[in-house]
Amino acid sequence: DSYGQIEKHHGKLAADLAREASEKEFDALIGQTMHNMRGIISPIKTTIATLSHQVQSGHPDLGFCANSLGMMKGRVELLERFVNDMREYSQANLAPLHCERLALVVAEAIRLVHDYLGASGRKFEHIALKVEVPPESTAEIARQQMTMLLFHLLTNAYEAFLLGAAEVAQPEIVMEAQVDQTGKLELSVRDNGPGIHPETLQMLRSFVPG
Repeated sequence: DSYGQIEKHHGKLAADLAREASEKEFDALIGQTMHNMRGIISPIKTTIATLSHQVQSGHPDLGFCANSLGMMKGRVELLERFVNDMREYSQANLAPLHCERLALVVAEAIRLVHDYLGASGRKFEHIALKVEVPPESTAEIARQQMTMLLFHLLTNAYEAFLLGAAEVAQPEIVMEAQVDQTGKLELSVRDNGPGIHPETLQMLRSFVPG
């Protein structure tokens, strides 16, 4: 096997270190995958429960039902793309890049975040979200991966405020995206929260994995 080849050419210590590193990466990948899937599935579960209540009441709101079905259809399609991306990743094939409008990708990520937070019953409307993305700006990206990246960045920003809402009177998150003249994509997500304590930040910067 691969570890046997490493041990043959580089010694047992190198093979053991390679095995340990790959196991850590595998565990991290599985954990991240479960987190991503939960973020997609949770709003679907909540919507199904609400639709069931509507039907049982005998007076369903047809407009609400239609909108809910459309939302679930979109989430299932997103989940399908995610599974396909995972299959491609497992086959060591990079996801193809396509020219995408950044504003649409950002809007999709924001909808995912809001659905995810809403499904867990957390109130986030008091947190201002400012999006600064040129409407016609495009970039060559893997849309699914970029959407999930933005989903995690925004979710972390929202949850930081929700866990310590009393510390900021008017919480605000700002997302910026732009493409420079060379075609390089620049993304940033910042907020006006208290940030990381200096001692904690120093510890994180001095930490070396492994």
